[in-house]
Amino acid sequence: MATVKTISGKQGERKNLFCILVCSLVCSLFMSGIAGGISNPNTGDNIRSCRSLRSMARIYMACGDYAKAQPLAEQALIMAKDTNASDAELCSSLIDLAYLYKDIGRLEDAESLCSLGLRLQEKVYYKDHPYIAYTLRILSDIYQGQGRYTEAQLTLDRAMDVMLKSHPADEPVMAPFLVDKAKLLAAQNDFAESEIYYQKALSLINNSYGPDHLYTATVLGNVASLYVQQGRYAEAETLIIR
Repeated sequence: MATVKTISGKQGERKNLFCILVCSLVCSLFMSGIAGGISNPNTGDNIRSCRSLRSMARIYMACGDYAKAQPLAEQALIMAKDTNASDAELCSSLIDLAYLYKDIGRLEDAESLCSLGLRLQEKVYYKDHPYIAYTLRILSDIYQGQGRYTEAQLTLDRAMDVMLKSHPADEPVMAPFLVDKAKLLAAQNDFAESEIYYQKALSLINNSYGPDHLYTATVLGNVASLYVQQGRYAEAETLIIR
């Protein structure tokens, strides 16, 4: 057990070090953008500054440090609004902050920002652009968190329809949408249908990433949780060990 803790600790240290190094790099690029903006405050500089802030926020979110990510994402949105950034940059800032608010439980704020970002995104890109599908996934997740399962289902179905217009059903890019569908069904106690979607997702993930990939492990953990909800403890234990 001590060995496990040591390995886990080292992995955590490496992850934190990676985050610090990348954040330092992005921060230096951001400051360069600010400096450039002082002498030549044009639209290009504003966009680079917004993107730098959003990139830093995403890195902190990936490390689970939402306290550091939040002010950066909020500042990116303020900057996008105040500097009349492009619609593409503004909708990205809205959606990034919506995603962050979703993860920290500010669901009403997340819904408002995500809906605004989606409407703007539909103006910037063509109707069935894959970006819109990913935003619909976020909105569906927000609805699920609010217990609005019908809206979550309709929104996720729309997201999958959009993706299927540009990707075959057996492409690995569809796996996260299948996982989302499985989670939504499980939340409504439709365990049999949920398992079907999880197995579809695992098939795509195994074919693309292999049985020993971390993504495979994550989804296996989701299926194990599904089995626990049904009292299928032996099957759940097998998946957890795997």
